Amino acid sequence: MILGLGIDSAEIERFIHWHRFTEQQLLKFFSQHEIDYCKAIPAKSAERFAARFAAKEALFKALSNLIPEKPLLLLAVAKKSEIYQGIHGAPIIRIDWPFFISTFFPQLKTAPVAHISITHTRTIATVCIILESK
Repeated sequence: MILGLGIDSAEIERFIHWHRFTEQQLLKFFSQHEIDYCKAIPAKSAERFAARFAAKEALFKALSNLIPEKPLLLLAVAKKSEIYQGIHGAPIIRIDWPFFISTFFPQLKTAPVAHISITHTRTIATVCIILESK
């Protein structure tokens, strides 16, 4: 059963200078692993930051579907999730489910399965996340 759905798009141009931000600034929203990945290839830095930003926004939307009456902060979602590349290059999202279940979703008996898809053109990065019960 689908528990939550989130989609978000980000303009890549908005992130063109993010590789110049300090580690302290970037760590407010991204994990060190995400920062290192985004900065690894300078020519792809903006699209990678845009995709990860959109992923955290999409996750925020999917989680918000689970608790529409309780406020959820985007920054908390950003700090408690991480996007990384799987063995074949497909994106995988790691979510700190113990934190979210204990803080926001005590009704959940088990952590949902999170599915993520990321795509981008030259100008836009788009992410879709589906949360599904096990």
